[in-house]
Amino acid sequence: MVLREKHKSNTRHLRQLREKGEIMAIDKEELNKGLRDMRNSIFEQIEFMQHVAKLESAKYLALIENGFTEEQAMEIIKARPVI
Repeated sequence: MVLREKHKSNTRHLRQLREKGEIMAIDKEELNKGLRDMRNSIFEQIEFMQHVAKLESAKYLALIENGFTEEQAMEIIKARPVI
């Protein structure tokens, strides 16, 4: 019962703020689009980082193939990342 009254109070307060122009009502479709965009952005970032990891791995192996020790190659990778 207390939670229900608190919810009603919060709802009234939000309505009053909207009426005063202190906050804007958010369109549900606009909110959903924003959430979809954020989710897609996260997936794009993950895909990008997978490509970066492949580049870093190739660079590491190339350094070793060209005479650097594993430790030296790792230090170079840490000091000069691909991105």
